[in-house]
Amino acid sequence: MAKIVKFFSEQDNTKQQLIEHIEDLLEWAKNDEFDNVMIATKLKSGEVMTGYCNLDVGDKQYLNSHIQVDINFETVRANVDELIEWVE
Repeated sequence: MAKIVKFFSEQDNTKQQLIEHIEDLLEWAKNDEFDNVMIATKLKSGEVMTGYCNLDVGDKQYLNSHIQVDINFETVRANVDELIEWVE
């Protein structure tokens, strides 16, 4: 599995930062710096919008697995003190 590079840090997660990251993504697309992209967002209406570019089912699962690993890491990190106590 490839190294996961986060779009945001905990201190860097404002909507303005999101706009800057999306602008970077657009520049990367213009310069052909990535092969594919997966996007998901929850709209204020409650609907979820997903979008994919140049991904087949296997590629979608590959990118999704990286997102799941990132979520699992955050879950462990949030509970690390309790996990240490449990192991001891």
